[in-house]
Amino acid sequence: MASLSGDDERAVVLLNDAVLFALGGEHLDALSSICPTIYAMRDDIDARGLKPSERVETIDYDRLVELIMEEYDQTITV
Repeated sequence: MASLSGDDERAVVLLNDAVLFALGGEHLDALSSICPTIYAMRDDIDARGLKPSERVETIDYDRLVELIMEEYDQTITV
């Protein structure tokens, strides 16, 4: 996602099994080097019984919609 302010701020939202990246380690380090802001869906974290790294902000669906509709001007789904 790219920021509305145009300052090339990027973020990633981890969904479903991708929340495994939120645990930390080399994969989170690599992801953080590309996108300094990382969110993970709380429902997906809880469903898997995980404890995410402090570098990852857990969010709910309302916050996800807010990010997509109001805070970022591009969304890329992979």
